[in-house]
Amino acid sequence: MQNWIRACDRILSWDVETVVPGHGPITDKSGVRALKHYLEFTYSEARKRYDAGMTFEQAAHDINWDAFRDWGDSERLLVNIETCFREFANDTSERNIVNLFTLMARWRKEHPPAAPEHDHHGHEHAGHKH
Repeated sequence: MQNWIRACDRILSWDVETVVPGHGPITDKSGVRALKHYLEFTYSEARKRYDAGMTFEQAAHDINWDAFRDWGDSERLLVNIETCFREFANDTSERNIVNLFTLMARWRKEHPPAAPEHDHHGHEHAGHKH
């Protein structure tokens, strides 16, 4: 997670107007700043819950995601929290991908998009959105 935050800082240091992400629509620095804010928020909130002894799944359910409610693919936050927890524990073991996808599917079912979904989770970066 820290590598992604550093990558955002690096992109923000460049003299560019347009950013073409690996996937998702073209954006600008405001999109990169929004992504960085999300990543820093996720990392900080995950750290508090890791230190409190929660599992990454408990942490994902405990964190207040209201600021990112309109972002698409909200189930990805589970992978992001799991990534943070692995980083905190210096865990380099193989990930349980099947379990992660199962948890994401369950999250999606429990937290359906409220409106027609835009792909904001790291993908639509124009303006103030991520």
